[in-house]
Amino acid sequence: MPSANALIAVVDDSAPMREALDSLLRANGFIVQCFHSAEDFLASGVERAAACLIVDVKLPGLSGLVLQERLRAGGVRAPVILMSASVYWEGTLRARATQLGTIAFLPKPFDASQLLDAIRSGLERSIGR
Repeated sequence: MPSANALIAVVDDSAPMREALDSLLRANGFIVQCFHSAEDFLASGVERAAACLIVDVKLPGLSGLVLQERLRAGGVRAPVILMSASVYWEGTLRARATQLGTIAFLPKPFDASQLLDAIRSGLERSIGR
């Protein structure tokens, strides 16, 4: 299974969301590192080790989309799942995120199975590269 020992990075400014995702992902066999902001994630140096990223669109400082742009510009190709509590998926944001390779857009709150399916799909695609 592609999830074995896969590092999933979670970037969300909500501590309860980070804690919930951490618990869910660990219970499903993933290694998890959580970050409060895009800047914290970038400073950690784990961007190349992460097998998949789960990123909130609206973050303090750099947005989730700007983070994804920077990662792609730097050659990081890990699958990215964007999530947002607002109806924020229309127009140019969605088009740009799709161009950057976003594999899923999840409105908060979302079902755990949706997230797990998106992660597994992204991991399978990245293994096939």
